[in-house]
Amino acid sequence: GKEKENLKLSRKLFLNNNRISATQISEYYSCPYQHFLTRGLRLKEDLPYNINNMDIGKILHRVCELFVNQLKNANNLENFDIENAKEVVIDKIKDEYKNIFEYDDNRFIMPYLIKDAQKIMNKLFKFACNSSFKTSFTEYEIKPYKIENDIKNINLVGKIDRIDELGDEFVVIDYKTGDATFKTQNIYYGIKMQLLIYALVYLKQTNKQVVGVGYFPINDKFIENKDGNTLDFRVNGSYLKEVEVLENLDNSIKNNENTKKISEIYDFYVQETKKGTSFSNNLVDRGMFLKVCNYVDSMIKQSTKDILNGVILVSPYKNGNKEPCDYCKYKSICKKELYHVKRKLSAKNYKDFINYFFNYNFNL
Repeated sequence: GKEKENLKLSRKLFLNNNRISATQISEYYSCPYQHFLTRGLRLKEDLPYNINNMDIGKILHRVCELFVNQLKNANNLENFDIENAKEVVIDKIKDEYKNIFEYDDNRFIMPYLIKDAQKIMNKLFKFACNSSFKTSFTEYEIKPYKIENDIKNINLVGKIDRIDELGDEFVVIDYKTGDATFKTQNIYYGIKMQLLIYALVYLKQTNKQVVGVGYFPINDKFIENKDGNTLDFRVNGSYLKEVEVLENLDNSIKNNENTKKISEIYDFYVQETKKGTSFSNNLVDRGMFLKVCNYVDSMIKQSTKDILNGVILVSPYKNGNKEPCDYCKYKSICKKELYHVKRKLSAKNYKDFINYFFNYNFNL
């Protein structure tokens, strides 16, 4: 009947070979209609040859991958020739992105891009030297993960930028341009869930324990702060609230004699007080990580069900003054001012969400 035809059309439009990615799920929760135009109709802009933020992100992402692979393959970091390694990476990206580097309009910005790449590699080297967790995989292609629902089983696929491991514990790291802030609200909305989706899948496929997820920020704005640093390159995320794990994530915590021990490579701290040990509020216990992963699993199943049912409402999320419409290419198509329904953050629902997952007294 008609319902069967609709399901067939939805699979053909959105779920190529019955597969979906973590990025696509986040796009759907951001705005179902924008997802329809991008993934279903596959509308595209005519892009110029001059460099844009997307190009910069791809290049710096590739810099991270190439440099970390050299660190991963090094026998001893004490004898690691960082200057030679950086030169090898820069030469490689100049060759891979030759058209961009040699395009005349880009000649002024490329030296700044290279300078940024070198700063990022310096931070990645410091990161590797300070952590007991070592990179096991870069661009790790996950095995298809079956999403079961009452309409059609779908396989989740995708690549994880980086997985660091120590024994049977692991951290998922995603290289991120733009806003690299890990926010609880994003979990609630279903947007920017990639880190937790990847953590969930890797956990289930390997039986290893997740002890952290985070964004490693890579700059695309070329703005320096007072100290001459382009960005705070610390990984921004959530981690396990156990001192031993935190000391393994950043060895400098163990040797820090200050009462407040602030990590130089992750965005957490451990503080000794008269009442005992206190932690930054982005740290959670093991049970909480599993609760969050289970919530993400339910969001994955709901999104695939809605996509299969052809739900393409013009309903972007609304978070304060932020919404995906701000930078949407399709404003003139959806006429969102007239027809769209904003999915606003409900104070009551979000309070319940926070209390359930984090046992946190959240006052709105």
